Amino acid sequence: MMPIASPEERAQAARAHLSAWLALLPLLGVFASVAIYSRNLHASPWVALQALQSSLFQIIVLNLLLIVLAVVAPLALLAWDGRYDGGALVLAVVLTASPFLAIYYLGQGLAATRAARAVRRGEDYRHPLVGRLVGRPHAGEAPETDG
Repeated sequence: MMPIASPEERAQAARAHLSAWLALLPLLGVFASVAIYSRNLHASPWVALQALQSSLFQIIVLNLLLIVLAVVAPLALLAWDGRYDGGALVLAVVLTASPFLAIYYLGQGLAATRAARAVRRGEDYRHPLVGRLVGRPHAGEAPETDG
């Protein structure tokens, strides 16, 4: 079986997936993968597809985290003992949300590493959450040229 992409294309696709590790700063990984997508949209449809998958995956996982935190933070507020000052309230919310943030960051990063390893091998990787949302490049599709 012939690899579907050159080594340079596979490295670009892996970088797009690994950008999820930049999620310590909100949306930085999404911006990095969108930049790779826009740079490779016409030059390499396969790289663009992998970058688009990476950005969609990161956005979906971030939204899932926000939904979980929207449920967990009020629970922390309800569990807060009113005898303490506002600093204790902030601490209660931060300590309650921290495990979810850690699970989000590590889970997303490990999924991104798995995807990066697959594309480095030349596989057409599909994230479980977004694999069917993103279309495949057409077989034999040539990039558009200006000439």
